[in-house]
Amino acid sequence: MKSNIFKLLSFYVSGIIFAEFIEQHWVIGFTLWFFSFAFLLILVNLPDKSYHHRKWIGINILLCFFLTGNLSIQLNQPSFSENNFSEIYLENDEFVGEIIELQENGKEYNKAIIEIKEIRRNVDNLNTQGQLLCYIKSTDNQLNEGDIIQFKSNISPIKNKNNPWEFNAERYWRIKGIHYISFLNESLIEVIGHKTTFSNSWSKARNHLIQVVKKNISAENQGLAIGISLGDKSALSQEAKSQFTNAGIMHVLAVSRMHVGILLAFLQFIFKRIKPLRNRSLYLYFALATLWAFAFITGLSASVSRAVLTFSILAIGQLLGHRFFSLETIFGSALLLLIINPFWLFDIGFQLSYFAVISIALFYLPIMRLFHSRYKFVNWIWQGLAVGFAAQIGTIPISLYYFHQFPNYFILSNIGMLFLASAAFISVIILFVVHFVPYLVDIVAYITEIIFSVFNTFVVFINQLPAVISTGFTPPLFIVITIYLGIIILLYSWNNKKLITLRIASNGIFVLLLFIVIGRETNKLKQELIIFNHYEKNIAVKDAQVLHFIYDEQQPISEKTIHFLTQSYSVAMGTQTSIINLPKNAQLKLSNGTTIVNNEQGIFVDYFDHKIHLANKNFHKEEVVDHLIIKGDWNKYIENENIDVANGAFVLRPKSR
Repeated sequence: MKSNIFKLLSFYVSGIIFAEFIEQHWVIGFTLWFFSFAFLLILVNLPDKSYHHRKWIGINILLCFFLTGNLSIQLNQPSFSENNFSEIYLENDEFVGEIIELQENGKEYNKAIIEIKEIRRNVDNLNTQGQLLCYIKSTDNQLNEGDIIQFKSNISPIKNKNNPWEFNAERYWRIKGIHYISFLNESLIEVIGHKTTFSNSWSKARNHLIQVVKKNISAENQGLAIGISLGDKSALSQEAKSQFTNAGIMHVLAVSRMHVGILLAFLQFIFKRIKPLRNRSLYLYFALATLWAFAFITGLSASVSRAVLTFSILAIGQLLGHRFFSLETIFGSALLLLIINPFWLFDIGFQLSYFAVISIALFYLPIMRLFHSRYKFVNWIWQGLAVGFAAQIGTIPISLYYFHQFPNYFILSNIGMLFLASAAFISVIILFVVHFVPYLVDIVAYITEIIFSVFNTFVVFINQLPAVISTGFTPPLFIVITIYLGIIILLYSWNNKKLITLRIASNGIFVLLLFIVIGRETNKLKQELIIFNHYEKNIAVKDAQVLHFIYDEQQPISEKTIHFLTQSYSVAMGTQTSIINLPKNAQLKLSNGTTIVNNEQGIFVDYFDHKIHLANKNFHKEEVVDHLIIKGDWNKYIENENIDVANGAFVLRPKSR
């Protein structure tokens, strides 16, 4: 590819990846960047204009972008800032901070992000910076975004439990620039002020719109209406979220590029029917203003911010005469976003978004040209499906890598979303616009209610179909990368009519996909014993396609916790989960011969040729000398010299030694 923007983006991304995996001090990165940039200035100002001179300038520019990407990661680490609260905090210090984001779950704990402004130590006030993730146990007190609060709490680094196939919380929050977590009781928080900011004003507007939905939409459809319009999924049940995931349309509930596209299409529809507004430039300016207002109302989340910023760059490119889906503008927008926040490169939403839009730019027209009808309505449907098919080409490999599942009815889901998601989203937007108009708001609310009822019925219908989703896909990263290389070669061969290369690329992709399917079947047949890193004693035994989750009846565990522990593993391994509570002094024998006994000393497991003991405090080591003794968070008081495996997830297979 001869694109200069693509070259700059490639080297900048390479620098980010290098810094992520090769630890180094920021001073080294800055020194290399400084000398490279200084050398570039010298080259540019030399009088020699020969080919080799220009070549060296080009090489040095690429090197500068590589080192800039490398440095950008280092400068975004907490250790770079001398007054980051995590570098200053001592036990018994008090924090003063502003609540910049608050998500009320209506449950025991509400999630908040607090911008730490000060640390108070005796009579000293130390100015600090940095954000802290807090889970606040709710009471009758009411906290709001913008509140300045004072509190005392222990903080700890955000760490993964390292349970098999678990959600990578550490990486998720690090991308957002948050590295520490705290648990608070709301009654111990003192509100010492309130800060009214630009962001707070939009937050109030968002809360007002949520109340509009709650007032005009039935309780059955409220969660979906709020989720699809404002991106707040807290009111949706776990069952509803699972149904959307199985149907392959969970992205509908994450306000992002799709919502921006629907809103743009709606604005374009209006502009085309009002003669004074048909000017293309006027439409683009108005669309930009509307989309940024929409971004602020939805909380300026990373996904919607990227979508709106990307559209802004594409729109400016179109005003300058470029095609809207020009690869140059797409690569340019990606480069700008990564300069703003290099950690977005590791955000799954960012990756899916750009794989989708690049795939649309490359494959939409070839797919659309495969079919044409004399009926405009049929062509309109086909164009929508062509966009969906093109996006799927770019996102399926990486989706299998991250989510380990494939929605078998995605074509049917896409047809439904072409109508229902657009109608549902636009109907809520119209409801927001007319909610203060008597009688008209009732009509719009009634129509919106019907649309969402049909939407819910459609999702339920998809979930009732046989084999709605296939799970168990765990392709290695190198396989995913190779598939993308094969897709690029396939497209190149198609465009240049190179039939031999086309056949080789097609067969290569087929073999790689076959390898992924074989890997899925292998996952299903695996047998494993898992002891999860958690606060209660629990054991999971995978026997073929069933995961038996066994827990101590005297240490009850909620269904939500069981789902949290087992869901990712079940999806990755393609299993169903069977939940078993084991009473005290009871014995359980599974079909694969595993025997589990629960008594006063703990849980004893006889798994093939292995004997394991999940120890209680009062266990007697001399009675279990032939067992592997495991300590967990269920009992932190056992001395480490008395155990074989300390806290942490533990996985064992029959053939392990």
